[in-house]
Amino acid sequence: MGSRGVRAVKAAGGTVIVQDPATAEFRGMPQPAIGTGAVDFVLPLGSIASAIDRIVRRH
Repeated sequence: MGSRGVRAVKAAGGTVIVQDPATAEFRGMPQPAIGTGAVDFVLPLGSIASAIDRIVRRH
């Protein structure tokens, strides 16, 4: 998802999770999303699934 997608998700009331660049195979990939300022969580890959689980259980 690019920067436009991140902004669209936030505009629709969604939550944006991006992989931590330090743990990404291609470290430059998450940077544009993070640069939007609209990212809720920047997490290592191994933590994303549990974060999604927590978010879903809250709603």
